[in-house]
Amino acid sequence: MSALTRRSALGLFTATAGLVAMSPATAAKAACGSIPSTADPAVLSAVYAVATELGASERVLLAGFEAGWVESHMNNLNCGDRDSLGVFQQRPSQGWGTAAQILDVRFASNSFFSRAIPLAAANPSWSPGQVAQGVQRSAFPTRYDEARPVAEQLLAQARATGARQVYEAASNNGWRALAVGGPSGPVTGSATAAISLAGTKIVYSLRGGQVFEAASSTGWNNLWTGISGAQGTALAAVTLNNVKYIYTVVGGYVHEAHSANGWRNLNTGIGGVGTSSISVIALNGVIYIYSIVGGWVHEAHSANGWRNLNTGVPASAVAAIAQGTTKIIYSVNGGAVYEAASNAGWTNRGTGITGVSSATIAATANGAEKLIYTSAGGYIHEASSNTGWRNLNSGVPGSRTAAMAVSGVKYLYSC
Repeated sequence: MSALTRRSALGLFTATAGLVAMSPATAAKAACGSIPSTADPAVLSAVYAVATELGASERVLLAGFEAGWVESHMNNLNCGDRDSLGVFQQRPSQGWGTAAQILDVRFASNSFFSRAIPLAAANPSWSPGQVAQGVQRSAFPTRYDEARPVAEQLLAQARATGARQVYEAASNNGWRALAVGGPSGPVTGSATAAISLAGTKIVYSLRGGQVFEAASSTGWNNLWTGISGAQGTALAAVTLNNVKYIYTVVGGYVHEAHSANGWRNLNTGIGGVGTSSISVIALNGVIYIYSIVGGWVHEAHSANGWRNLNTGVPASAVAAIAQGTTKIIYSVNGGAVYEAASNAGWTNRGTGITGVSSATIAATANGAEKLIYTSAGGYIHEASSNTGWRNLNSGVPGSRTAAMAVSGVKYLYSC
């Protein structure tokens, strides 16, 4: 695909005097009216997930992020010069796929990286920008290397929320971390949620804005639920009356999907929420959602039409459990973990746990024992109410985790 046939990624325009080239950003603005000035986090996650699944090197990763920034500011554009579309502004008429395929960020990313990886291998001296140019064939070949500082920042951002191998560890096997995967390949994600139903362990993973489900009863065969567009790493799940419920954040609003409606993802109306953390519990037939709005934990439940109320608990991450009729919130604030209970008016008390990641927390109850799971130094730590919240390294790797207890056995699902 030459520069002439592709029209410079986002545009080579023909004038009477010859070919007049427009830079990608200028051409995008001309064709689309405007393009976002910032990257779409869901696109970042999807591009990164595909690249890592294909085994892309650091150089190829940078090539992809340079190309994505130059072409679309890492947004899934449904417009472009001529028939150019998507994050990499690929053209159906030039053999990159159908319009629908190109607008699937995972498909578009696979098309880019499946070309970039062999190009980089065959040309070890090429810079990331040269690799990007080898795929894109732009009339502005230097633009990709010029975008390297931005690409490096975006890559770091994607890594912070990117897809990683999901591990299962159980208290009855000494917390030995076992990679979760099945017939469809390894289970990877930027966040996990876990539930059990009728003796089956079920893990939900968030990858590139899409939610996948894997069950122990199917050998962890990982299947897409059809849910897409999820932002950040906010993912939660719960069961109620043998129905599985999934909660994500889409467009700044909490969405609910359940197995009885074919995973149709519906807006709850809970808005303005953060995209890094969400938690959910079921108690006495009511589902409670805990989200973070403006740095404060808010509670909404299905019996009040999802009216979102401030608990007064400050947090960057939240987890919730139910014991008896009491709802308990565990939060991270300034690297320290706090506990607040509904029967104490959400009075927030320090647990003494400090030095943990501000982005993640999980909790579960094992009988009367309350358990908190956090990440520190790249490993999941466990603290129990039975030991005065002494925080111990489980040895399980991960920066995100979900936790549950089944028949007295504690399970972690980390990534």
